[in-house]
Amino acid sequence: MSTGDTVLNSYDAGHQPYIHDPKRGKWENQWDFYLACFTNVFSMRNFVMFAALMHISGGGYIFLPILINTFLYLIPVFFVQSFMGQFSSTGYITVFRVSPLFKGIGYIILALNFSSVIYGSSVATFPFLFFLKSFQLNTTWMYCDNSWNSENCTETSDRGPYIQSNDLNISDSLEPLYEYYYHGIVKVSYDPDVKDISWPMILGELLIWIVVGCVIFRGIKVVGQFLRYTTIITAGIAFILFIRTLCLPELILTTSKLFDVRGRAGLLHPLPWVISPLLCSAALGKGWGTTLTLASFQPFRKNTEAYSTWIPVVMMTVAMICGYMVAIIGVFVSCRTPMALHFFDFDSFEYLFIAVPYFFGKLEASQMWSMLFYLMLFLSELNSVIIRTFAIVTSLCDEYVQLRRWKYELGVGLCAICFLLSTIFGTEYFAYAYRQFSSSGYTNQLLISFLEILIIVWIYGRERFLRDVRFMLVRNISVVKFYILRFISPICILISAVIHGLTTVLVMIEEPTPIHVHSVIFIVKGLPWVFIPWYMIAKLLATIGTIPERFRKCTRPMDWYPADPVDRQKYEMALGASDVSQQLLEMNDSVL
Repeated sequence: MSTGDTVLNSYDAGHQPYIHDPKRGKWENQWDFYLACFTNVFSMRNFVMFAALMHISGGGYIFLPILINTFLYLIPVFFVQSFMGQFSSTGYITVFRVSPLFKGIGYIILALNFSSVIYGSSVATFPFLFFLKSFQLNTTWMYCDNSWNSENCTETSDRGPYIQSNDLNISDSLEPLYEYYYHGIVKVSYDPDVKDISWPMILGELLIWIVVGCVIFRGIKVVGQFLRYTTIITAGIAFILFIRTLCLPELILTTSKLFDVRGRAGLLHPLPWVISPLLCSAALGKGWGTTLTLASFQPFRKNTEAYSTWIPVVMMTVAMICGYMVAIIGVFVSCRTPMALHFFDFDSFEYLFIAVPYFFGKLEASQMWSMLFYLMLFLSELNSVIIRTFAIVTSLCDEYVQLRRWKYELGVGLCAICFLLSTIFGTEYFAYAYRQFSSSGYTNQLLISFLEILIIVWIYGRERFLRDVRFMLVRNISVVKFYILRFISPICILISAVIHGLTTVLVMIEEPTPIHVHSVIFIVKGLPWVFIPWYMIAKLLATIGTIPERFRKCTRPMDWYPADPVDRQKYEMALGASDVSQQLLEMNDSVL
């Protein structure tokens, strides 16, 4: 398609036209968008995965794989999602007006986000409960005189702050922490025939969903303000904890152990290269399409190319610093307990809720440091739930005009449903399912990123894409960046998705996970992919013409305009087709 081609509108196709919501709003402060993206850095899985990679590859050897994947995966995907959201000012369903045949991807994203916030609220409950326990005079997880402890529990040693690994064994040092996590929080019963309910978990989930409902109820301005202040607090706490880690008396020895490459393969080890794309996908957020939705509240002329470069670079830099901090904690624990290296496991909550509490329990003012650490994790996970829930409500209201008048009721109802469904994670039936739910999401993130690039730069087309970017930015993007985006990035992302998908299946087969957990994961993570063929078939059947003609009509952009009437008119003039959608413009103006 040449730059002078027209854009199909709903009247031509005989469909209901898209009507922009004039009450949708924009970010009150530009930094609200930046901080909303930045909050993903402090998610729990980022801490564990960075620490695991540093241990496996030998410290600094992870920097090269992460650097390469930042420029080949994170920045291109961040740019594509930001462009799609900012240009269209719509959520992740309606944005596929750019190529209507693939609108089923939007419904996949909706289903995946809905399932992810359900167990995501339970994930946020863990650090919240540890945060509350930190207010007690003693860190209860270090002792055996609690109601959840067994008769065989042995309290941690009171020896000095740095002991070689042969001085203690796992039962001497970590037994009370194991019992607090599994029997005090998760409520795994000592009797295999009894299935307990964790009422602290359920009450924590209730409080979280009340907060989420109150925040999203007020719209984008309040959401932006809440994310702004909580992210600043989170970053401030991370900085304080990092400085405290640097003040450890044995920091040099601990760091030397972390960066010791003897016995480790370094760059030759495949895991850093395989896992690095997952770290980049984690930086995009736990949800799918959240960056796209956040960018849809940006001003139309904002420099997408610039912030899509510096935001990912800053995010990965901070993530590596935080990963170093947590890795140092892991080495400290490994020098006291020979089994501690077990905690260097991807998506392992045991690392954050057994090894890390042990570390803080050995510091002076342990309650304060524990309180700060778990407050940081809680705020980050809470922000993630808020962003995903708000993205669901926004996308539904963008797509279905009739829901806009019930937007607040929709948000409250969604929070209530998510709370009721999240209570299943307060039972022992799903006590061990968090890792499987989290790890199975990476493949979906990679595949959706691949499809987004495929649709924008291949199906929508090179000339169309460059024309739209030039119109929005008032300049061209770099040729090098575009060819990386068009050729190198999709190949790398697809390879990573295939490798991780196969690895996830093999791990789930080998692990003794209950069949009901596998069934639920398949339903919430795999089954939504039927939306793509289902929507494609329905769309093609509803279109007139031969199969090639139907395919061309369904992949052609429909109502793909800027939301602002002034920008839309300029865009149509740039296409040389302002007369094509004059009726649509008049109808929308009358609605506004």
